[in-house]
Amino acid sequence: MTIPRVLIVLEMTIAVLAIGGAVALLVAPTGQPLGLDVAMMQGVFNSFVVPALALFGMGVMFVIAAFMTMQEQRWSTVASPLVAATLLVWLAVQWMIVGFISWTQVAFFLIATAIFILSARQWRDGAGPHPPGESTRRVGATRRERRALALEVQRDVAREAVSARGTGGQAPRSG
Repeated sequence: MTIPRVLIVLEMTIAVLAIGGAVALLVAPTGQPLGLDVAMMQGVFNSFVVPALALFGMGVMFVIAAFMTMQEQRWSTVASPLVAATLLVWLAVQWMIVGFISWTQVAFFLIATAIFILSARQWRDGAGPHPPGESTRRVGATRRERRALALEVQRDVAREAVSARGTGGQAPRSG
């Protein structure tokens, strides 16, 4: 499985769980059907409505990041770590307010970390919006376009080398 596919699976998993959790909390703002109690928020919120809206927004951001990755948009390698950072901030605030309450918090932390690592690997491999260095990288190009461009450049270099050998080591003159 390629890195973009793994990112899409991870991002859509978080999106579905975040949006589903948000809807459940909006339907039952007391949290009772989910085994939650408003008292666990230590007076920060009187119901789960505000956290549910934030959770819903985060789920939507993960959907957007996944679709950007699916469409190989040039900013997807920026969107993915940003939504992962959003999840990490969510978890940090959650841990400060309610403490450690479920193994899912650790699972989400690990998924966010994986998204960071995979996004960094993509960036390193030249999939970012402004890849460093190589002239074979074109901003906004898909991976297929970058590969085709790299092959074209390699063929041109090889042709020039063969041509230079045929002219006694000197580059052919254009005229």
